[in-house]
Amino acid sequence: MSLWLFSLINLLFCFLLTVAGFWAYLKTKSISGLLIGCAYALFSLVRVFYLEKLLLEYPLFLAFLRSIAYSLELYAVILLARPKKRKK
Repeated sequence: MSLWLFSLINLLFCFLLTVAGFWAYLKTKSISGLLIGCAYALFSLVRVFYLEKLLLEYPLFLAFLRSIAYSLELYAVILLARPKKRKK
């Protein structure tokens, strides 16, 4: 499989996860879903840069975007793992 096709499939799944994250937020008002949707939107943007062969022109910017995306995902997982507050 060519690297371009692999990246295109990756972009498709990033887009699907972006939509799923926003959909989860709209259904449950869960901030974690919103954060995951935003993270995968950033991953999609990086993948578009790669497909357009702009990866070598903006390496620091793309590394920054990926770092922000991974940070959003990490925070979403932490939010999901913390205990829920009970209502009295």
